[in-house]
Amino acid sequence: REIPEMERPREKVILYGVETLSNRELLAILLRTGYQGKSSLELADEVIHKKGGIGQLPNMKLQDWMEFKGIKEAKAIELMTVFELVRRCSFE
Repeated sequence: REIPEMERPREKVILYGVETLSNRELLAILLRTGYQGKSSLELADEVIHKKGGIGQLPNMKLQDWMEFKGIKEAKAIELMTVFELVRRCSFE
């Protein structure tokens, strides 16, 4: 909420298109929320940094996602589902 409206990832998609978002902004949209004191953008930065880059996210297991404060089982499953769907689409 402290992020200016025009810099919020969802608003940027509406104005400029999804392809203009950075990796952190794309992940932040999937995360939807952070937690008290940390925005979804900051949480996305933390995940990307601690896991060694965006390319490592599709390989993460349930417990890997749940290591992060603000990511519980339901959100971890949603994220794993997105990456599996993308994997399957790439082989069609």
